[in-house]
Amino acid sequence: MTLVEPTAEERQAQEAYSLLLAHFDGCESCQIENYCPVGKRLRRAHRATRFALPASVPTTGTASPPREGS
Repeated sequence: MTLVEPTAEERQAQEAYSLLLAHFDGCESCQIENYCPVGKRLRRAHRATRFALPASVPTTGTASPPREGS
């Protein structure tokens, strides 16, 4: 079986999503209020990379349910 290498755009989208999740895990402001300037920038970057992908590529990182207390 041959594995298909992800495109540069797919890798960039995955990296943006990973950075966003890592930020959310460590940012108390984002955990409580779902907002801080860094989180806002990371959400915009992730959104931009998702929209840059071809329509045929499924995107990862669908929205998760709100955290308890949100």
